[in-house]
Amino acid sequence: MDIVEFINSEVANFFRGDEHPDVNFNLVKKHSESLEKAGEFSFPTNLSIWKKHLNLTTDAEIPELQSLLLAVNNVDDSRLIEKLVDTSARWPTPLQNVRIESDRCILYLERIKSIQYALRSVHNSSLFLAVKIDGIPKDVHFKTMHEQEGSDLNEYRALLVKSVLENLTKYSSGVDSAKESSIEVEVKPIKRKICKAGERNVAGHITVFSGNVTDEQHKVATITTSEYMNMRAKDMQLMAMHKYGVRVKNESCFRNLINQLGEAAVKVDLLEIKHTSPVSVKRNGQGCTKGASFILYNSARIETLLRTFEDRVSSGVYPKLPDVENIDISLLNDGEEWKLVFNYILPFPNLIKRCLEGLEEGKCAPHFLLQFLCGLVGVFSVYYRRVRVLLDGRDHLIPVIHARIYLVKCIREVLNRILAILNIEPIQCM
Repeated sequence: MDIVEFINSEVANFFRGDEHPDVNFNLVKKHSESLEKAGEFSFPTNLSIWKKHLNLTTDAEIPELQSLLLAVNNVDDSRLIEKLVDTSARWPTPLQNVRIESDRCILYLERIKSIQYALRSVHNSSLFLAVKIDGIPKDVHFKTMHEQEGSDLNEYRALLVKSVLENLTKYSSGVDSAKESSIEVEVKPIKRKICKAGERNVAGHITVFSGNVTDEQHKVATITTSEYMNMRAKDMQLMAMHKYGVRVKNESCFRNLINQLGEAAVKVDLLEIKHTSPVSVKRNGQGCTKGASFILYNSARIETLLRTFEDRVSSGVYPKLPDVENIDISLLNDGEEWKLVFNYILPFPNLIKRCLEGLEEGKCAPHFLLQFLCGLVGVFSVYYRRVRVLLDGRDHLIPVIHARIYLVKCIREVLNRILAILNIEPIQCM
């Protein structure tokens, strides 16, 4: 479920009733920070904004109930709060409270039920991945690019963009659509400073351009893909050894790890900004080396944590993890736990949608994946350092451990799905 789309739809239905069911409603804003004060969502209560959004021309078109609930004519706000909260009881993420502040209505979600829904949704992948993307036909083909085209960095970037878009479209496959047409998407590099987002050459054919890879003089880079990967692997080796304390225990395994990190760093370098914008090669360890290593270091943290949990279950320190239905969600009451759920687990379907919206016009945004991923591992890193997940095996602590392990499993699921879309292999240990 796309929670942003869902809340917009439910708020719209609540206020407008069946008067204007076909209007695309997007007045509800999702918040990301200061959730205790700002709430999770808000929308304007100004009636003129609603009238403009719904294309209403006269007050006669506005239902009397809508006028009352939008706090027009000095109606007591408690009527709005009580009725909206009661109506939300049937939502999978119901409201805990509603507050009127100035000209906005602030919505606070009931966190326990929302976290419960998030964990159960991830556990049930078919529910978690129900992504509907309007405007994209079921039948989307990508024109084949030959592997040898990737020897040049500009061509390799186009290969990456094409592969990521192809992976993203798999999440929208099987969605009912009124469009029976098909489109062919071709991704190709363009070696000039400005490139168009996309152009429809013929009916059903879309060209998506990827921007230049440039050097320090802002000229098209001449370094080959393999040379750049080797250079970035050396950068990552220094980062792994000095920043994260990785030491050589097995030369072959260590070399494989560094090569894997180097390849991941190149992919992050080429995909971290909008695909139509030029991107510069990174030299002397500058750029997003930290981003790639930080993402994969936290991936390794999660794998190690979950592996340690299973080892302690096998040795009898912890009991086996119960079914998600038997987890005490109320124990997940930390601020970072809620941020991880609300900002990174529940919005995953919306992320897929945002990346692909406009594909039929040659527009897309694969760089949103890395923005999202960097935010996720950043919050998880703070949480991991501050909160102990694996506590002592005393009876009264086991429910807390189990609740946190389920949360970490959900984080791993989201993280690994994004890495898979980016064709970056997770790290098991580091």
